[in-house]
Amino acid sequence: MKRLHFCLLILLCMILIGCRNEKIVKEPDPSPTNNELSETAENSTLDEKTVEPLHIQKQAFVRSIGWVNGEEMVYVQFIDGMYQFIRYHIHTGEQSVFYETDKPFVTAEISSSNQWIMIHTAPITSSANIVVIDLSGTVMIEKEIPSYELMIEWNPYDENLVFLTAFNEEWTHELYLLNISTNKMQLMEGAEAFLTWSNEDTWLYQKWNQDEIQLVSPLYEKGFQKDEKMIGESVFQFDKLEEYLLEIIVDENDVHSAHYQFTERANSENPLRFTVPQLDQYSSWLVPFYTIDRHHFFVFTPYKSGPFDAYQDNFQLISWNLKTGEEEVLFENIKNEPLQCTSQGTYCLYGYKGEKLINLKEQEINNFVEMENEVIE
Repeated sequence: MKRLHFCLLILLCMILIGCRNEKIVKEPDPSPTNNELSETAENSTLDEKTVEPLHIQKQAFVRSIGWVNGEEMVYVQFIDGMYQFIRYHIHTGEQSVFYETDKPFVTAEISSSNQWIMIHTAPITSSANIVVIDLSGTVMIEKEIPSYELMIEWNPYDENLVFLTAFNEEWTHELYLLNISTNKMQLMEGAEAFLTWSNEDTWLYQKWNQDEIQLVSPLYEKGFQKDEKMIGESVFQFDKLEEYLLEIIVDENDVHSAHYQFTERANSENPLRFTVPQLDQYSSWLVPFYTIDRHHFFVFTPYKSGPFDAYQDNFQLISWNLKTGEEEVLFENIKNEPLQCTSQGTYCLYGYKGEKLINLKEQEINNFVEMENEVIE
């Protein structure tokens, strides 16, 4: 009898295992790599977990900063005169304060490796304080810069290097190169205001004629050991997104359309181009918010062209596959607001304070930060 029970138990286990495999296994690719299998398993695990909303007092929440991995993000709250930086796990609800300051918070940025955070505070209106910390709250470097406005451009290829553009009251500027490893900051004489890193030691910029209104200008590349070279003739706006150069181009014969052109470093001879409706904005054009996740570019697009101040509709959120050229509409009729996505392409913080969460796999948008009014006894 025991042997019969044992055989039945073995048979039951085989049936259960077979059912389980039938449920989770999809039609396999011909030869998936180990990385692809690992990524698929990770994304599958993320999809099965529920998201724990962040409950916080309405007066305390400042904003979300971004992701440090596929399941944890960083946000800032203001409590008892201190700005606290908090790491939050979106599935378990676990959180911990790892850094705090009493200096007025302006903004913060997480490095591309997700190991460091650069914090910009402003003790007085004419000065900026820059602090770089790791995820344990250890201060790596701290600098004071005279400025009324400060623009930060972190080198994703060498995170020790940062361009800091300091603007004064007259909107003239000075550009500094900060080296975190050497704790040195040098003034770059005569440099353009808005530089974007294109490699470890090269950067991109546009040259504008200060004496006239221009909507487009040439795009240049230069480096520490590289002379200036023009790489684009009539560019409205540009960006460097991972391995892609994005140029937003407006044709003089068709100002109602914007052309997003992507050039991959490994395939520079075959740029990919997408065309969307264009919204006029005073003496310029509106560029809706966008972000990138490896080879997928996410962008808000209007339903039609026309003046922005007369545009009454919302936007689509569209995904472009930069390898295949495929386009997918993810969401209809939503607001054009900032979004930051995980490197796994599962979740995006959405909104001007990152208070909402987009689940790209399930195509859902939910209020992630649930703000509560303070109870006064």
